[in-house]
Amino acid sequence: MNKNKAKQPDSSFIDKALFVIVILFILLLMVGCGGDTMQIQRGAVSGIVTDYHNRPLQGVKITSNRSLYSSVTDEFGRYEFTSLDVGSHRLKAEKEGFYLAEKTIELEYGQVMSDVNFSVSVEDSVLFSEVNAVYTNMAIIKVSADFPVSVVCTLFQDGVLITRKTFPEKKLQHEIILDNLFSFQNYSFRIEAEKADKSIYTLERQYFKTLHPLAFLGAPEPLRYIKAAQEYSKINITWSYEEDSRISGFRLYRSVNGEPMELYKDEKELFPVSENFVDYDVLPGNRYSYAMAALSLDNEELELSKIEHVTLSGVIKEDIYWKKSFNPIDLAGSVYIDPEAKLTIEPGTIIRFQKGDTDADLPILMVEGLLLAEGTAEEPIVFTSKGSLPSKGDWKGIKIASGNAYEKSTINNVQISSALVGLEASYNNVIAENVMVAFCETGFRFDNFYKHEFKNLKTDECSIGLRASLSKDFEISGFEAFKCDTAVDLSANYEITFKHFDIRASKNFGFEISGSGNVIMRNGVIESRKIGIESSSENLDFQYITIRAYDYGITTSGLGTRIIKNNIIYNSGPKAGIGIEDFGKNNAYPYNNIFGFQIATYNCTQSGASVLNVDPQFVGEKPDGSFDYHLLQSSPLRFYSEIGSEIGAYGGF
Repeated sequence: MNKNKAKQPDSSFIDKALFVIVILFILLLMVGCGGDTMQIQRGAVSGIVTDYHNRPLQGVKITSNRSLYSSVTDEFGRYEFTSLDVGSHRLKAEKEGFYLAEKTIELEYGQVMSDVNFSVSVEDSVLFSEVNAVYTNMAIIKVSADFPVSVVCTLFQDGVLITRKTFPEKKLQHEIILDNLFSFQNYSFRIEAEKADKSIYTLERQYFKTLHPLAFLGAPEPLRYIKAAQEYSKINITWSYEEDSRISGFRLYRSVNGEPMELYKDEKELFPVSENFVDYDVLPGNRYSYAMAALSLDNEELELSKIEHVTLSGVIKEDIYWKKSFNPIDLAGSVYIDPEAKLTIEPGTIIRFQKGDTDADLPILMVEGLLLAEGTAEEPIVFTSKGSLPSKGDWKGIKIASGNAYEKSTINNVQISSALVGLEASYNNVIAENVMVAFCETGFRFDNFYKHEFKNLKTDECSIGLRASLSKDFEISGFEAFKCDTAVDLSANYEITFKHFDIRASKNFGFEISGSGNVIMRNGVIESRKIGIESSSENLDFQYITIRAYDYGITTSGLGTRIIKNNIIYNSGPKAGIGIEDFGKNNAYPYNNIFGFQIATYNCTQSGASVLNVDPQFVGEKPDGSFDYHLLQSSPLRFYSEIGSEIGAYGGF
């Protein structure tokens, strides 16, 4: 019986078919991969991770924001990515106990980047150390960690390694005793800690100083008092301290012109045995403030001393500003303001000059540049003597030596005392108003002024209140003088006017006028124990003046016209003296009321108007002791002037 069997395929046919399939697959691959858009682009990255001290770190995980894979550093700190997509990658290095480190790279096709390195630092909260105690020959260090660690402590003296101590037991806290140290020496130490996984953590070096053998005697007393004084063009700071064996030195602090105090010199220059320091880095006109502190043996700064202030005298060559907060500004010598410099003074400021031993040593404020001293009525600027018992001529005063082409010195609401000449000026170089000068040899001295006016100048107890000479078309209004030997001395002036003045208690002269011409005086009060006005000048015009004098009311001589009228000339003492004496022509001086003198007029008359010569009937003494020269309503002189008004200081209107 015959059976049908399936015919087996020819093996050669199968081999040929497989060959064709393989060829087709290869062709498909070639076609599919032939275009740029289908090409797979890759690159490689590697590097090393180290700690703060550049030591390799094992177990650091490196990741990329564009890869699912990560790499972990080996025992040499190396990591590697063999295949990363091209483009930008944000790589991160992470390890427990260390701050995260990040880095951005740009990877190109086929590029191998082998130096993408990281440096990571220990987190602060992971490991820390502190100096727990310091003695003369020993220190105790405390080390704490967030996980058990072993510790190596390396000790240095003045930067030189002297020992290394190992504490192999892994625990959270270690107490390290550093013994056999030298007293009063500088040491430092560095801590290295290792975890169970061999991770190493290192802290920055810390410093300490062992105590001095005398430290256990207790803290020394602070330096409480220092003295700073100008010596020529420098400032000498001196102090005295007896406990130099218990301190390591001194620190000197300095401030310039009110700025905050700053450390100026330290214990490297100011030793325990030092007793003074000379500051050469100073400029005239500036205010320097100094304070000092002693340092204990462990370099702890003790209490700061009191502050000493010095304003340096000398030649000011740059603009300077003196403040009220500097009070008092004490000057050991003269101050000269350079022609290109300006000194500005704040209201309420007090300037005191050291008294000189001889006349040649007397200090002066000499202004060749600009002085702007503008106080207020409530806060005047004061210039005076530093003497414990100030007297006339302790210093020379203020002299405005020359002017500025564009600006005048200004002195307003200022008080000056105890000088030879309070304020001296010439050639229209100053504007002075509301200035009070007291207890000086001469209050004001003005020379060579032209078409200039001064207002509200006052003097008190000066030998000469005001002296003016060689000036023309010159006016002073609102002048007051009290208890001067001579209130006003005028010589060689022309066309000078005084008005609205008030002179009280002069010892010799109210006005002494010589060699002048065209002198006009209006509306003023003159009190003098001897002579009200003595004039040897020509062309005078004295009207509406109230004079109270014992010897002479007015004496006059000289050429030219003399107008003397509408005045009250009064002697309240024993009936003596002469009201008006004229050593020139036999002039007539009408409209004057002369009362209380033994002789009303001498070598002159009162003809030209009715003669009264009666008691003026002043208001009289006030509760404060001053005398009011206004006329009572009942006075017969209220309508006696040539224009029908009252005569005397308050008439003529």
